[in-house]
Amino acid sequence: MKKTFIPPEVQKSPTLATWYRALALPERIPPPEHTASPSNKEFARKRLQRWKEQLAFRQEGQFAARLTLDGLTEEDLLTLLTEPIEALQERISPPLPWLEELLHTFTDTQDQEDVILLLPQDGFDPHHLAFLTVLKPLLRNGIRRIQATLQTLQTSYSSLPF
Repeated sequence: MKKTFIPPEVQKSPTLATWYRALALPERIPPPEHTASPSNKEFARKRLQRWKEQLAFRQEGQFAARLTLDGLTEEDLLTLLTEPIEALQERISPPLPWLEELLHTFTDTQDQEDVILLLPQDGFDPHHLAFLTVLKPLLRNGIRRIQATLQTLQTSYSSLPF
């Protein structure tokens, strides 16, 4: 992965902070000295209660068992739920590698090959392909990575099975 520089104004933007919602619970675990934000505690309790009421957790002990898989207690989860996303972003620094890669993918203008040209043109309604505009950077990045891996394989082996 290429090292991506994220400008400070982007690092602190609310839009970027939103991506931190994608973190798994173990990635969010705060240090022991971290305390819950009192202003969000009631909202967090309601969210916690909604989770506990889900069908998968109605049987006694299922919710606690699930939290244990991530090394959390119910109180730990409550603390996580009170933390504003901007505070989580501030606490987890530097930016996440997968987020840097994603930002790089969407800002990279190095290769503007039209991915749609790689698809068979017969039988495709152009309206059905409109959503690919959003996916083009991801597809380009994936294709580039596959090509790089194939090149490595070709230099490592005399013949490939495909």
